[in-house]
Amino acid sequence: LWEIDKEAPKVLSSAGCEAPTQEVMNSMYGAGAVDLEKMKKQGVNPFMDNLKSFETKSYDVTNKWESCAMCWGTCGLAGCTTTTAELQQDSLVIKEVNNFDDEEAFLPYAEMESVEIQRTCFCCFEVNDINPGFGCCNGALVEELAADLQQRKVQRGNIAQIKQL
Repeated sequence: LWEIDKEAPKVLSSAGCEAPTQEVMNSMYGAGAVDLEKMKKQGVNPFMDNLKSFETKSYDVTNKWESCAMCWGTCGLAGCTTTTAELQQDSLVIKEVNNFDDEEAFLPYAEMESVEIQRTCFCCFEVNDINPGFGCCNGALVEELAADLQQRKVQRGNIAQIKQL
């Protein structure tokens, strides 16, 4: 809701329109109308404004073994797959790009159950099934990514929302 309250005036202005008044909303939607003024008084808007904001941050998390296997398995037609983890304001976006396909997967921090670093062998690490590089000696990158994910999960996800209540 906080995004609607902030972004709607910009969108309406660019379209040359005005936002409906609460009376118009009540006449159209009856008892089911959202009362933004009431929600502001209850603290919904300030609650969201108090959440920490973050700059977008990107990590190259290409799994080199998978990238090579895809290239070899397609006789080079797919090329080398690159995978990027983009930590946006409210969600993690995983982007995979090769000659065949471009994929994006979104995971809001509020839906992230946990941030877990796992050791897959004596020197290989992954965080939430993200295994960058050739796997070996990637601990520093995995720890940095995990710390950023955990901080955003706490500051922008369900934990932050619950603390504000």
